[in-house]
Amino acid sequence: MNTLSKLSLLITSTLLVSCANQNQIAHEKVAPVINPCQKIDLLIKAYDNNFDNVKETNIAAKASSIWKAKYHLVGDSCQVWSWGGKKTTYACNIIAPDKKTALNYYDKAKTTTQQCLGKRWKMQESPRKSDEGLKTEFTHDSNKLSLSTHLVPTKGLFESQWTVYYYIGNSKL
Repeated sequence: MNTLSKLSLLITSTLLVSCANQNQIAHEKVAPVINPCQKIDLLIKAYDNNFDNVKETNIAAKASSIWKAKYHLVGDSCQVWSWGGKKTTYACNIIAPDKKTALNYYDKAKTTTQQCLGKRWKMQESPRKSDEGLKTEFTHDSNKLSLSTHLVPTKGLFESQWTVYYYIGNSKL
C-alpha cells in the first residue's frame, strides 16, 4: 500500500469515528433519560422549576399555558400545564380499548412508580369520586408534590373506552 492510500484510509477512518461520536453526543442531548425511574426522578426535580427543562413546544390554549413534554411516562402525548405561579402540572394519558387493557396500564404505572420512588413515599389507592375508576396517589411528607395515576372510564357514543392518566404536580391545589 502506498503512502497516499494509507493517508487516505487514515483520514476516512478518523472522519467515520468523528461522525459516530457526534451522533452519540446528539442522541444523548435529545434523549438523556431512557428508563422510567430516571424520568420520574427528572420530573420530580423539574417540578421546582415549573418543569421548564421538560417543556418542548408551546401549544396554543386560552385558559392556560400548555407545552408538549420532552419525556413521556405513559403514552406519547405528555404535556405540561400551567395556570401561573406554582400551579404547574405534568400530565400524560393513554387510551385503552377495554377495561382489562386499561387495568394493565394502570397497574404497571402504579407498580413502576412505587418501585422508583421507594419506601419514603406513601401510596394511597382509592376509588375515584366522580366515576367508577381508580386513583393511586404517591405523596411525601417533605414537599407538596404528588404523583398520581388514574384509571378513568370514557363513555363513547357507541362503546366505552378507558383512559389512564398520570399526573405530577402540587397535591395541595
